[in-house]
Amino acid sequence: METSQNIWGLSQETIDELGDELLSFHQEFAPLFTTTTRDVSEHAFTELKGSLLMDGKRTYTGVARKIVDQLNDGQNLQHFMSDSPCADYDDVTLIVLKQQYILMSNERILH
Repeated sequence: METSQNIWGLSQETIDELGDELLSFHQEFAPLFTTTTRDVSEHAFTELKGSLLMDGKRTYTGVARKIVDQLNDGQNLQHFMSDSPCADYDDVTLIVLKQQYILMSNERILH
């Protein structure tokens, strides 16, 4: 049976798996957004989805309204981005973690 491909060359099966991959990606890094008193990983997921789904200019208000609720003003998302516990990690550590995850994900998609 022939597998149809879209303009990016991905099969429908691969596209269907991308939602699960996004959730796995978020769950992998969610502990970085958790402290002993707060878990703001939901805001991290909102920002991640917004980065992928928004067309054109991305603002905190725009992302919040598209992903969370039409009436959301994006203030919680802005506070998250300004005060994230992830800021305690140095950039090199975060880049290495992201690269490792992307490499593992690509291996699963390509094989």
